[in-house]
Amino acid sequence: MLIQKIKEFYQTIKERGRDIAVGGAITIVSLLPGCIDSHAGVNATRTEIDSPTSLEQSITDETETFKEMPVLTYIEDINAKEGDKISMMLLATDTNGGGTINYSFTGPFNFQLSDPVNNIYTAQTDFNSAGDYLITVTATNTNGSTNQDVNITIHDLEKVLYEIESVPGSNRDIGIMNSNNSGKELLTYVRGINKDSKFSPDGRKIAYVSNREGQWELYVSLSKDQADEQPIWLSRLNSNILGDSQGDNLERLTQDIHVESKPQWKPTNDALVYQKEITGNPEICTFDLINYIETNLTNNPGDDTDPACSDNYIVWIRDGNVFRMNYNGTGQTQLTFDGTTALPYSKPKISPDETKVLAVKQNTTTDKDLIVMNASDGSAAQDISNNADLDDNASWKSDSSSIIYQSNNDIYTANPDGTNKVQRTTTGDNKNPSWGPSGNSFTFSSSRIGGIWQVFKTTNNGSTYALTKYTEDKESKGWK
Repeated sequence: MLIQKIKEFYQTIKERGRDIAVGGAITIVSLLPGCIDSHAGVNATRTEIDSPTSLEQSITDETETFKEMPVLTYIEDINAKEGDKISMMLLATDTNGGGTINYSFTGPFNFQLSDPVNNIYTAQTDFNSAGDYLITVTATNTNGSTNQDVNITIHDLEKVLYEIESVPGSNRDIGIMNSNNSGKELLTYVRGINKDSKFSPDGRKIAYVSNREGQWELYVSLSKDQADEQPIWLSRLNSNILGDSQGDNLERLTQDIHVESKPQWKPTNDALVYQKEITGNPEICTFDLINYIETNLTNNPGDDTDPACSDNYIVWIRDGNVFRMNYNGTGQTQLTFDGTTALPYSKPKISPDETKVLAVKQNTTTDKDLIVMNASDGSAAQDISNNADLDDNASWKSDSSSIIYQSNNDIYTANPDGTNKVQRTTTGDNKNPSWGPSGNSFTFSSSRIGGIWQVFKTTNNGSTYALTKYTEDKESKGWK
């Protein structure tokens, strides 16, 4: 330590009997100026001393200033998969008695103390976390602070959602798997019909409707990646544990005589938007998952159906036409005027950049087209499929650059203006396509093998392979 060396140097001078002139000025110059400069609170490398006595006192006074900072034990870089919890054990010491050491983090993940005994800090990743990150860990006490950069790599593990006819006609279940054909798990298990499943934006939960309790209600389940950490939920509605023999981590959100369907997630993960039949009149409702409040947004005598969400808006169908509104139900704007209850628009979806809305337009019983319009007012409507086929089940690519859809029994992609139309399947019957999060591949359902509907994946290089086995019908429900 620098101060100790100075003291030793001074003691050597005394022991050798060197003449130090009392009353004269002695200048002690640091032999290690870089070290002095690096200590907080020291702005000079030179101290002028009037006498040996004052020199000794000065050294004693300065000892408190030259405190060593905490020493942080080296932290290994972290490699994990999307959906994993990531942890680091933080150990820091301070031989100069600087008191309690506190830790802080700079970076994208919210690290919290999860194990006080071993001083382990943990953060939760989700299915949007893939990438390389730099986290700065800082240890601080009264003597100062020190930090270390930690590299974190989260590997892409895209999840595919599907529904399976466990017992045709009476049981339909929801499954989840990795897009590389691994990690298949059922989230529900042979208890009623579970359908309309939808990933939350962070990929950690699934919303769906089920008649498992005798009537159609709205449910939310944890995705299986979190199931082992929280095996069951406690329902806030009736204080009953809900779950089946598999422990499917579900919570029932609604409990009434009305029929709920088609749940969609608000992008903030904290609310659902869905269709609710209220005494024969469909309405668009929201369910606040923070305060557990259900709100009817439309409250209109017309038929309000088919909600879809973007960052700031909800689009839906009222009496055959496309409408848009804010999440609190204000700003309701009609975008189309040529739809009817007999020949309606359906399945509207807002582009991720919120500039366009696409919807399916029923022209005749055998002809449906895809219409793309401006999201602000419905202007510049364009038929991008423009044929006499049944064009349906369209979805946007994550960067808004492409639309994938089903036309009769094949899958096509096209630009939002209808150009660059490409047929992506040529074998069997195919339906329900969905772009993957990266835009490098898509999933769809096909009956091409043995006439049984299964989930397939096609990459942008044209490779196609089955993700599910061929014993029961399965339907692709998108991925995260």
